Amino acid sequence: MKYFFALFIFFTFFNSCDTEDKIKISLEFRHFIDEENLELNSLIYTNSSQETYSIQRLLYVVSDIKFHCENGETVSLPKYHFVNLDNLDSSILENISLPSFCTSISFTFGFSGAENSSNLYLNESDNFHNLMFWPDIIGGGYHYLKLEGKYYNSNQEEQFYNTHTGSLNGIDYSFDYEFIINETNFSTVYVDLNINNFYNNPIYSFEEYGSGIMQNEAAQQNIFNNLNDVFSIETN
Repeated sequence: MKYFFALFIFFTFFNSCDTEDKIKISLEFRHFIDEENLELNSLIYTNSSQETYSIQRLLYVVSDIKFHCENGETVSLPKYHFVNLDNLDSSILENISLPSFCTSISFTFGFSGAENSSNLYLNESDNFHNLMFWPDIIGGGYHYLKLEGKYYNSNQEEQFYNTHTGSLNGIDYSFDYEFIINETNFSTVYVDLNINNFYNNPIYSFEEYGSGIMQNEAAQQNIFNNLNDVFSIETN
């Protein structure tokens, strides 16, 4: 009986330590226009083409999210994460359990390869398929981004624009990121999206490319060339 009781205490203590040793963090996606917090439906922002524009709608997907830990382990989040500003809860992932401190985070903007097949996410509960499918006639799969709003054209008339990106005709325009994390005492990793950087280097003009770019290879390539600095991270 004493032997059994000692084993019970040992395993209870061991499991308690194992639980407590797990690190819990959150991942939060934040949205900016340069240094300003994004304010929807405000025609106040300016890109490098000196076009004043607004953001009315923002939806995008990141996939293959991985947390690389100090002990050499990697924690992968399942499938993809869909950020839809119509649903503010989609910007936060909580209670991510890590075995040790996170030393870097990596993810893909959009989908790459076999992860971007038509109807692959048909039954997801977040309505992802219906909101983000990319027509088969121009390559199939899914949008990486839907960014929509209004801008003033050269005649100072309000025009609608949409920045819809995806794998046009089988060309993979997804982009891989990895960010080193030097801090250890944090509970949240912030993934910050600077929307202006989609348009700034090389310069992208709403008026030049028109209101819809899904079948415009030059516009898709321009956006792709701008992707290296649209995301950054902070910890807290």
